[in-house]
Amino acid sequence: MSFRMIAAGAIALLLTACSSAPTRIAFEPGTRQALTEVKVLSILSQDEIVVRADPVGVAPALGGGLIGAIIDSKIGEIRQNTLQETLAPFYAAIDDYDFRTHFERTLESTLAGNPLVKFSPLERRTLPLLLKDSTARIATLQAKSGQMLVHTIYAFTVDFTRLNVITYAEIKVPGSEAPVFMNTYFYQSRPIGAGGSDSIKHWSNSKGKEYRTTLDEAAQEMSRMLQADLAAGATDSPGSASASMEKIDGVLKQIISGPVLASSTSRKIIRHSTGEIYSLPL
Repeated sequence: MSFRMIAAGAIALLLTACSSAPTRIAFEPGTRQALTEVKVLSILSQDEIVVRADPVGVAPALGGGLIGAIIDSKIGEIRQNTLQETLAPFYAAIDDYDFRTHFERTLESTLAGNPLVKFSPLERRTLPLLLKDSTARIATLQAKSGQMLVHTIYAFTVDFTRLNVITYAEIKVPGSEAPVFMNTYFYQSRPIGAGGSDSIKHWSNSKGKEYRTTLDEAAQEMSRMLQADLAAGATDSPGSASASMEKIDGVLKQIISGPVLASSTSRKIIRHSTGEIYSLPL
């Protein structure tokens, strides 16, 4: 589990970075029309989802210090050991499922069908792109060409009842440091199980059917959100209905409010007041 423990810390940092990304930059019609080709680079580092017991939080409550840290460590170890009993069956159930491939195939198909911009076939990476490497890539682009970066991460909520997928996308062109298009997209699944080990067991049932189906849906929803955002201007249609929904992570709740871009019997796609787009279950 040592690799998964290291990866868990990296994912937490990525979640923080993505959620604090700057506000959306709309893909203006004039910019779209000036581009004859956009190369696409997808970065999805995770080989599998990481499952770690939620942090205890005793140390901060006690004002920090060694005793609080020791209590935190011991309780965290007990929680992880309890969870461990369900982890082997879970990973065995999903071992042959490759979310990266499912996601990137869906993304490539979506972009290939985009009527507004010609997107090149997907290039794939499993490691984050350093700033200097990104800058070098953009510098080699031909005139009227762009580079799209699509960076995706996924994780359970702290109580394991829901799956979150986050995708950050941007397009840059030669001669400009700032992106000409940028936004972040959030998918959250419906709740599964009662939380903790019970939810992990539910995600494992029937060879991980719920887990596989959920991530397949996430790939489709991410592509729908990106496609809608690429076609939108700085503002959405004034006739769009508005809605307020909750994005839930354990006891934490975030109210997402804004125009509804699409809806079905099971979920809504909403542009939040800050510009990001959310696909949330009803």
